[in-house]
Order: sequence, then C-alpha cells, then structure tokens
Amino acid sequence: MLNTILCDLTQEFAKKNYTLISDELQNAINSALIKKEKIILWLNRLGYARRIACLDCGLVVKCLNCLAPLALADKKSKELSCFKCGLNHKIEACRQCQGVNFKFTGFTVGKIMNNFKKLYPAVNITQAELFEPASWQKNNIILFSSTPRYDLGRLRLNSQINMVAILNVDAFLSLPDYAAGEKIYTLLQKIYKLAIDLKAQNFLVQTFEPKNYILKSFLAKNPSLFYQEELDSRRKLIYPPFGKLIRLIYQNKNQDTAKKQTYNLFDKIKKILLNDKNEQITPPLPDFPFKIGNNFRWQITIKAKSEISAKLKELLFSLEPAWLIESH
Repeated sequence: MLNTILCDLTQEFAKKNYTLISDELQNAINSALIKKEKIILWLNRLGYARRIACLDCGLVVKCLNCLAPLALADKKSKELSCFKCGLNHKIEACRQCQGVNFKFTGFTVGKIMNNFKKLYPAVNITQAELFEPASWQKNNIILFSSTPRYDLGRLRLNSQINMVAILNVDAFLSLPDYAAGEKIYTLLQKIYKLAIDLKAQNFLVQTFEPKNYILKSFLAKNPSLFYQEELDSRRKLIYPPFGKLIRLIYQNKNQDTAKKQTYNLFDKIKKILLNDKNEQITPPLPDFPFKIGNNFRWQITIKAKSEISAKLKELLFSLEPAWLIESH
C-alpha cells in the first residue's frame, strides 16, 4: 500500500534549510541509492515564485482578510498583495515571532537541479522534459517540471520506485485564479494515481501550508471536506458560482506602460462604481503569467453579485484591442 507523507517546509526553514530538499526527502533518496531504486520528483514551475516567509520561525506571511499566502506583486515597491482577494499589505515584523528577517522564496528548476548536484554530486539526475523516457533508465532521480506527457504507469523502468514526491504543492495558492484550490486538489489526485500506477512505495507532499483544507481533505480521502470549504470561501469572496467574475488584462511590450494603463482604467472604473453595492473591483496586479511573448501583462478583477451596470458595460465595450476581457 502506498505510504503518504506530508512534510512541513516551515520546519525546514526554521532549521535554516532554504531548499526544497527536506530531511524526509533526503532520507528517501539515501534509502533509494542503497537499494538501487528511483525517485520521481515533481516541481510546479508555473507557481508564482516570490512569496515571503519569516527566516526566524518559517511562517509564510498570509493575507489578513482571506488567509491566502501573500506574494510580491511589484518588485520595485516591494508591496505584498493577495492574489485571492486583492488586499495590499506592508509587513514590518512577523506576526508569529515578531522577527524582522524575511525571505522571498523562489524555486526554479535550475536552482533545484543545482541543489541536488551539490548534495549528491555522484548521483545521476535528469530533467524529464529534456529527454525521452528511454534515457531515464540510467538516472537515479527524475525531475518533472510540468505535467507528464507520457503514460508513466505503462513505462517499464528498470528498478523499483522508492518515492514520488511533489516538491512544493503550494505554488498554485499564490496564483491570481479563483479556482486555484480546485486545481491543486485535482493535481494531488492525478499525481497520487500516478504513484499507484508506478507501484511506488512512498508518496511525499511538501508544503508551507500543512493545515490547509485542501491537504487535510486529500490526506483524509474526504472530498466533501474540500468542496464545503471551497464553496464557503467562494461564497464569502463572491466568486463563481455565487457571483460574476470579470478579468481585464492589459498587454504591452513596455512594463511601465502596461502598469500605467491598468491603473488608469482602474481609476475610471472606481468612479463608475462609486457607492455601487453590486460590484467590487480589486486593485491592479501583475497577471500570471506576467509576460507572454514580448508582452507584459497587468490585470484588474471585477466581481458582481448580479449583472454589471450599463455604464460599466459601455466602458468595457469601448476598450482598445490591447485589453483582454475574461468573463466567468
């Protein structure tokens, strides 16, 4: 039977380990090397990297309004923003230990590969997307940085799989996406099934949010717990299916122009929505992904309990082609 393990990365930070190679993962790797088994890792490179954590106690800084992890929205101003409800924050000291030492966490594929090579210089590790499955046989550790393109359960690897590990499941939590929780839950189910298909012995999930309702539901194998919490959160924040959601995304090759135009539209919409109890608007934030091709992207989110006003519709219809409009 697959052994499921939850690793609290805040404890690793508290021990001054700022990599994603936890003690739990190192123990599995050491065991696998002795037994000549393989380790399969998954790193979600799509996550928003610039989250903030306290270096003294490991606490991930969260929004006071909705408790979602905060992210660095603007590198120049160093202002922290909540991508779930839009509230901006300025943090002077840790709310848990009153420490003033913070770290913006960012975990790229290159950084992870370098960390592994420093710890295990003699071990063969490969980034799966760069090679065909046939070449994986000679590697002890296989790192995926996107959803596998192959039916891995049908692969005949030449050795037992000791562990399938998600290096940082929280990456989706900081995305500007009201359905982020749903995507994380689906992701967990998909990779868990993969671990079963591969006949792995262990399934490791690493997180800075061990008490998150998504993980609690997954570990308890209780989907109803997830659905209830997710619906309650969406109801509180007026997200679908309890309201209408419109995302306005501005694209421009110049980063400052993209930001300026987004704030200009934000000011116009605020005037239209003055004293309007039906609609809410969140301040501009970088979109995700922040850059596509040569274009930088900034976004505004509008939430409405019912149909949006005629004045707002008129403004939206008059926007120039550089604006993208998404409706949910």
